[in-house]
Amino acid sequence: MKRLTLRSLFALCVTVLFIQFSVPAFSGNHIVNSKSSFDTALKSALSGDTILWKTGVYQDIYMVIGSSQLVIAAEVPGKVIFTGNSKALISGNHNTLSGFQYLSGSIGSDAVIVINGSYNHITQVNIKDYDCTKYLVINSAGEHNTVSYCNLEHRANSLDKNILSILVDANRPGYHTIRYCSFKNFDGSGGDEGVEPIRIGLSSQGEFISRSVVEYCYFTQCNGDGEIISNKARQNVFRYNTFEDNPVAEMVLRHGDEGVVYGNFFLNGMGGIRVKEGQHHVIYNNYFSGLKERSLILMNYNVDPLDSITIAYNTFVNSARVRLGSPGSYAPAHITLANNIFSDPDNNLFSEGTGTETWIGNIAHGPLGISQPEGMRIDDPGLELNSEDYYELLPTSTAIDSAQSGYPDLPNYPGLDIDYEVAYDLMKQQRPSDISMKDIGCSEFPNEVGVKPRATAENTGPSYLNDADILVLETAIQGGGKIMLDPPGGVYNAGTEVVLMAIPSAYSTFINWSGDLTGQSNPDTLIMDANKQVTAYFDTPPLHQVIVYPMGPGHVEADPLGWYYPDSTKITLTAVPDSGYMFSHWSGQLSGTENPIDVLVTDYVVGSANFTDESVVAVEIPNGFSTSGNFSMDLFPVPADNTLHIAFAGNRQCSVGFSISSVNGSLVKEVSSGKMGPGKHQLEVDISDLPAGICAIRARIFDPLFEPGSQVEDQITKMFVKQ
Repeated sequence: MKRLTLRSLFALCVTVLFIQFSVPAFSGNHIVNSKSSFDTALKSALSGDTILWKTGVYQDIYMVIGSSQLVIAAEVPGKVIFTGNSKALISGNHNTLSGFQYLSGSIGSDAVIVINGSYNHITQVNIKDYDCTKYLVINSAGEHNTVSYCNLEHRANSLDKNILSILVDANRPGYHTIRYCSFKNFDGSGGDEGVEPIRIGLSSQGEFISRSVVEYCYFTQCNGDGEIISNKARQNVFRYNTFEDNPVAEMVLRHGDEGVVYGNFFLNGMGGIRVKEGQHHVIYNNYFSGLKERSLILMNYNVDPLDSITIAYNTFVNSARVRLGSPGSYAPAHITLANNIFSDPDNNLFSEGTGTETWIGNIAHGPLGISQPEGMRIDDPGLELNSEDYYELLPTSTAIDSAQSGYPDLPNYPGLDIDYEVAYDLMKQQRPSDISMKDIGCSEFPNEVGVKPRATAENTGPSYLNDADILVLETAIQGGGKIMLDPPGGVYNAGTEVVLMAIPSAYSTFINWSGDLTGQSNPDTLIMDANKQVTAYFDTPPLHQVIVYPMGPGHVEADPLGWYYPDSTKITLTAVPDSGYMFSHWSGQLSGTENPIDVLVTDYVVGSANFTDESVVAVEIPNGFSTSGNFSMDLFPVPADNTLHIAFAGNRQCSVGFSISSVNGSLVKEVSSGKMGPGKHQLEVDISDLPAGICAIRARIFDPLFEPGSQVEDQITKMFVKQ
């Protein structure tokens, strides 16, 4: 029997509460297993309904959700896999998208999930190995959207685009929340490569108020840019997150002012926080340890220079220096450091001090690297490692009950529930209300709750990713054919025996398997003891498409069926008129009045079968060659979209005029090319203004001294399809 963990129990309780209180009584369930069934369910769903995707692996599913107050979820969380060209757009409000995995898809310049609406909730979603621009975009039109328990991991390309983007409206805050999500394994070497896991705002939105919250999230091996979080809007809160093992990146406060950073762990990476731009940022109650290049840096930058930054109640231990400035002419101003512990640095505790900082109640233990300022006590803070290998205060620590007042008030922006009075330490243990009774550093003694990260790899992201019983079988095809799975679905419990059968399409032959299944046996069997990938290879000859349009009441049958054929295949086309009509003639690349007609397929074929009543006389049109044999004409591409290319060839000098007509003979467009010498010529014609359908183009060939009114010497007619 599977053990029910505390986390599983919590997730179960949340699910039950959600079902009880978020979905109205008598709401309907719609079970879907395809794009068409989803679209049908979406059209009929009422407010409060649930649309459940059946377990399986689905290709090219684009969910466009304009409705509101719906739950769209996997029937079993984690067992619905979207891949290929799959993505989602949510423009409605109060919707929940839950339990899906987006794996190894490719959508070009699109984002996997885009939210335009408000009060939507994306939860228990895993996005990994996608080839795309962004994984998730919350546009500025929406408000109060939440992303929770999602994993965003390893984008397949290194395009200069961030992973999760929150855009900001100029006139109203967004109040979006990202919580209990994991961000992992983005390739790169840091720098300005552009793959920031989270970016809030743009440089052009730095003055806009966002008031979004990133909390209880876990970031590891985020190497796609030097910025793990790029804050580019005002009044955002970053709390109780863990940044661990990020060798080339750190959190960065950019153009937006009034960033609030508290309760976070910065562990074993290149750096902790880089404050590049803005004013009135506050950084407090954070734990910095094992950082290799710098723990914190205040930059000297001419764009939006730093001013009024408060750094308080933090613990810096066993890390690289705190850089109080950097080269340049715009040194940070009005910097306050209050009630921090700086201990046991790799080298010096500080560098690049401006001498204008305000120091209040700090404890330093180790080489300073700067002159000792007033407001910094040189002392051993009395730290010891707890059972989880994180530093806490000893009972004898001089940091206990030693905090000092005098630092600027911390902010409390509307709607954000900020701990602006430092009423709690980073483990949410209550601190005394009297500042002089608070402890220096990020934790309060006694440590009734041991110091350790609140956000971990285990308690962030979708719960099903930690369930070893859920395994995915991904299949791929090379050539013409498909793979049938028994049992079907592609998502299985551990130990399931799956039979794979390769089914060739017409004219194809199965060759072999590759990946986690090899050889030529068909069918063959896999035991699901891990996630697996299998590709079936088919030998498929090049195929030519045959398109025959019915012009009039009737249809065309092909033998053999298919409309795609290998080179030199002989097929039979039969024009079948509707009752009261008769077949008249073939046109386009087909000609004559014989019915049925045999066609040897050696290239792309497009034509039409013309049907009329008995009063209409069929006329065969010469197709592509002049009656004299001196001239020829070819068209490409066929079908044509907005531009038609004419390849005209003649064995002597002539003058040519082209006209385009509909199939009923009405003139649509006149094109004059003028004089042409012997040889091959190409002409490009704009046909964007033509209606879709079958058209005829006629080349009229005149004497080289052609004057208006001259007699036509020869002519060619050829059919084409306008899309």
